Amino acid sequence: RAMSLLRESPPPSKGRGRWRRLRSGSVDAARAVPVVSSCVARLPRSFRGALVVCCCWLCLLGRPAGSAPGLRGLAFSSLGRFGRGLAVAMAASSGTVPAPGPAAPLRAVLWDVDGTLVESTNLGFEGTNTVLKTNGYPEITEEQYKDGSRYTTPARFGFHVSGDTTDAAGPELGRQFDEHYVALVSGRTAPMFPGMLELLRDLKTSGCRLGALSNACGAYVRAVMAVHRLEADFECQLGADEVPAGKPNPDGLLQCCAALGLRPEECAYIGDAPTDGQAAEAAGMRGIGVSWGSHSPEKVAAAFPEVVNSVLDLRKALGLEVANPN
Repeated sequence: RAMSLLRESPPPSKGRGRWRRLRSGSVDAARAVPVVSSCVARLPRSFRGALVVCCCWLCLLGRPAGSAPGLRGLAFSSLGRFGRGLAVAMAASSGTVPAPGPAAPLRAVLWDVDGTLVESTNLGFEGTNTVLKTNGYPEITEEQYKDGSRYTTPARFGFHVSGDTTDAAGPELGRQFDEHYVALVSGRTAPMFPGMLELLRDLKTSGCRLGALSNACGAYVRAVMAVHRLEADFECQLGADEVPAGKPNPDGLLQCCAALGLRPEECAYIGDAPTDGQAAEAAGMRGIGVSWGSHSPEKVAAAFPEVVNSVLDLRKALGLEVANPN
């Protein structure tokens, strides 16, 4: 009965992808902890003891020794992994999870673009008001623009015109914005934050690989990389229109990992929006928030386990050498 309730209990939206992978047996137990424990927490206390028994039973299933890797063997193996994930999650809910082992070496750093790598507030804000005004909508304030920047472009325009991210006007307004916005990208309208180019160069020199994922369109991401001559350095350059779902969903980050041939735990994602931190957590990778973007330090701190206040601090967080000012 407890297992049935767990299967029927809808997961939080940001963990939906991980929930599916857990149930299919394709995600490891440690990464499954947050999503499973959130569902376990909603079960009545009287069912939790039964759930522990179910976990133990599933852990014992595993793949029988010597079984062929056919459908039956795969089914047993998936059940065993599912049971182990549930067991770890149950331990997490009681505070008995052992401390994690050493983190995997960082092999790639993935980046948000606007507000993280480049200062493009005026470009985005003025472009947004141009599109709104052209289509007969009221202009917005810079604060409203920044608030909406956590959404993908179509959803952001829906938010601006009616407060509803699913507003039917959003996709067409977003399309017009993309055409206008991308054409205006330059070193002047989207400059790198001071010290960022040097940081990227040093990461590459250290052997760390680079990728970018934005909730803007992919053409914009590539335009920014091109004007700063970073096309060859960023092996993965994706926008929200090129992934199954934009941030805070983890799909884009997982797509970057697949393109690089790396596991999420070997990567870090750096961004300035709460949705960036949520996407990193959902993908199972290290998330680092920056406080110099569009969102308040309080909102950034609530979404990221690590927050840095300067490029110098970011260098330290990534293990890069810091030049002695003397």
